[in-house]
Amino acid sequence: MTVDHRQHHLDDVRAALSVLVYPLQLLVDLPGTTSEWFRESLSTRRDLQEENASLRTQQLVLNTQLQKLESLEAENMRLRALRKLEEITIRDTYIRKRSGELVLVPNSFIYKNPTTVITDRAERRITLVVGVAYGENVDESREVIRKAMQDAVGGESSRPVEVFAREFGASSIDFLVRWWAGSTPIEEHRSRDKAVAAIKSALDAAGIEIPFPYRTLTFKEPPAIRIMDDRSSAK
Repeated sequence: MTVDHRQHHLDDVRAALSVLVYPLQLLVDLPGTTSEWFRESLSTRRDLQEENASLRTQQLVLNTQLQKLESLEAENMRLRALRKLEEITIRDTYIRKRSGELVLVPNSFIYKNPTTVITDRAERRITLVVGVAYGENVDESREVIRKAMQDAVGGESSRPVEVFAREFGASSIDFLVRWWAGSTPIEEHRSRDKAVAAIKSALDAAGIEIPFPYRTLTFKEPPAIRIMDDRSSAK
C-alpha cells in the first residue's frame, strides 16, 4: 500500500472499479432520491395550487369592486337623466322633486334599490281603468272606449290603443285602457286628461252607464217601520 501510495500503481484499477460500482451506487440511492423528488414535486404542486386559489380570490374581489363602481356610475347617470338632480356628495344625493321639495337620499339607499327613470325614452305607456255597469254590453262598451281613445290620443304615438275587459269589480265591469304618450310628467297629465274626458263623453253619448259604488244593507230580521201621519207629527 505504501508503494502504491507513492507510485500510484493501482490508480487504473481503482478507476475501473469506480466505473463498475457507480451504477450499483445509483441503484442503492434510487429509492431515497426518488422519494425526495416526489416530495419536492408534491410540495411544488401544492404551492402552485394555493397560489392559483389566492389569485382567483383576488380576481373575484377585484371584479366585485369593479362591478360596484360600474353600478354606482350607472346609478349616477340615471339620476342625472332625471334633470332634477341638485348635488351628489360622498354620503348623500340631493334630488329636487317636481313639486319643488328637496329630498336628501343616502347613497347607500340609491345603491341598494332600483331607480326608475320615466323619461329614459321619448314615449312611455299609460294605463287607465274604466268601469261600466253590469247591465251594459261588454263588447259594445269596449268598442266605444277604443274609438274614443283612438280619436283623442291616437295621434300621440304610432302604437295602437289597447282596451281589455279586466275584471268583475264591486259594482262594475272594469276595462284596462293602455296607450302610449310622451314620457315627461306634463305630457302624461295632458294625455290622461284628454283620455278621461273623451271616454266620459263617448259613454254618455252611447247611453252606457258609468256606475258609482252601490251599498246593499241586509238585516237579519225585518226592521220595524213606523209611519207617522200629519196629526201624529203635529202632536
